Amino acid sequence: MPTIFLNSNISLFYETAGSGIPVVFLHGVLGSSEYFFKQKNNPLKGAASIFLDFRGHGKSQASDYGHSVSQYAWDVHEILKKLNISRFILVGWSMGALVAWEYIHIFGEKNLAGLVIVDQSPSDFAFKGWPYGTFTLKDLLEIQNSIFENPQKLAEENAKNIFHQPFEENLSLSVAEFLKVDPKAAHSIFTDQTFRDYRHIALEVSCPVLLCFGRHSTMVPNQAGTYLHEHLQDSELVIFEHSSHCPFLEEAIKFNQVVEAFVIKCS
Repeated sequence: MPTIFLNSNISLFYETAGSGIPVVFLHGVLGSSEYFFKQKNNPLKGAASIFLDFRGHGKSQASDYGHSVSQYAWDVHEILKKLNISRFILVGWSMGALVAWEYIHIFGEKNLAGLVIVDQSPSDFAFKGWPYGTFTLKDLLEIQNSIFENPQKLAEENAKNIFHQPFEENLSLSVAEFLKVDPKAAHSIFTDQTFRDYRHIALEVSCPVLLCFGRHSTMVPNQAGTYLHEHLQDSELVIFEHSSHCPFLEEAIKFNQVVEAFVIKCS
C-alpha cells in the first residue's frame, strides 16, 4: 500500500494512475479517494493522476490533531514536495475544493497549471447575504451531535443526499468511507470546513479553472458555479444534468472527457 510519511510522522495513503501532467484529486469531508474509483480504473488521458487520502480519512493514518482545512493544504504541499512534483493541476471536490483554495491562499499559484472545482461553493456556511451557503448554525449543531450520537444514521442520510440516482454501490461506498473517520476527527474537520470562507480567494484565481456542478445537487446550489464563472477571468462551467454532488461517479464518462480536455488546455 503506497504511503508517504509527513514530517510529523503521520503516514498518508496515495495511489497513482496514468502518465502525463500530474493531476491531484482531493476528496470531500468524511470521504476518501475511493470516491474516485472510476478515475482510478479508467485513468485520464494525458494525466498522471494522484489520489490522496487526507489524514484520518480512508486508508491514511488516524490522527488526533491537525484536522483543519489549513493543515490538509499543508499536507498536500508536503506530499507534492516529497514526490518532486513542481507543476500540477488540482481537482478539488466538495471540501477538497476548500483545501485547494486554501493551498492557493498559502502557497500561491506559481506551480499550479490549472484548478478543477467540483460541486463546491466558496463557503458552505449560510452567512448573511450569501445565497450559496448550505448550512446554518442550527444545521451544524445537529450534525455535530449526530457524529457522536448516531454516526450510522448520519452516514446513511449523507449518502442519500449526495447522489441523484441511489445505486447501492455508491451508497455503500459513501457509508463505509464516512464511518472510517474517528468521531472526534470528524467533528473537528466538519466544523472547520463549514465556517471556511473563500469568497475573495476563489474569485482572485488567475490560472485556468474548470467548474463542474451537478444539476440536482442538494449540497451546493449549482448557481454557485454560475457565480464563480461570471467572476473568474479564465473559467469554464459544465453542468452535469444527471448528477447530484458526485458527477465523477454519476456521469464518469462525461466527467473524464471534460477533465481530459482541460488537461490538454493546461499542459
